[in-house]
Amino acid sequence: MAEPLSGGTGVTAYASIVYVNVIYSSYYCIIGQ
Repeated sequence: MAEPLSGGTGVTAYASIVYVNVIYSSYYCIIGQ
C-alpha cells in the first residue's frame, strides 16, 4: 500500500491500531459467546 502524502508513519500507525482494535474486539466477542 502506498504511503499517504501527509502524515506518513503517523497515519499508518493510527490505521494499524484501529484495524487491530476492530479485529481484536470481534475475536473477543466471538470467544465471549
